[in-house]
Amino acid sequence: MAQLHDQMLETARFLLNAKSPHGAAGLRRAASTAYYSLFLRLSALCARAISRSRPKSPSYLTAFRILDHGSTREALSKEGEFKSSIGEPFSRLQEARYWSDYNLASHPVISEANAGKRFSRGEALELVDVAADAIRAIDSLGASARQRLVVLLVARLRRQSRP
Repeated sequence: MAQLHDQMLETARFLLNAKSPHGAAGLRRAASTAYYSLFLRLSALCARAISRSRPKSPSYLTAFRILDHGSTREALSKEGEFKSSIGEPFSRLQEARYWSDYNLASHPVISEANAGKRFSRGEALELVDVAADAIRAIDSLGASARQRLVVLLVARLRRQSRP
């Protein structure tokens, strides 16, 4: 059975391939869904590591909700080990998701929107591919790297106290 993040990617691809009267709304929904597929994959990774239990168990479900969108982006953008394969795609997808869900401009790049350009199916498909590549990068991590990624995402750094 496919996991939720896989189903989300399938949904994004479906939206891009469907003959639909939804036009720009379908493209925007696909971009947003691509972001959520990556976020859900990271959430599942953390939930599995923290709860050490099966999906749908109470402890797994609690741990699944531990990530915050903003702090996840911040953590991934600062860490060299995961920055290019996961962090940069995450940031790109999050920006596209924010535009697609909250902005009325015709294109996520303001200069393109001002020039009358519309967000295209090809651009949306590229975002779906970015999410799929980042998920593959997560899935290809060894156990030690997965654990480092989980710690990076869930640990909150505090200022060191002065002696």
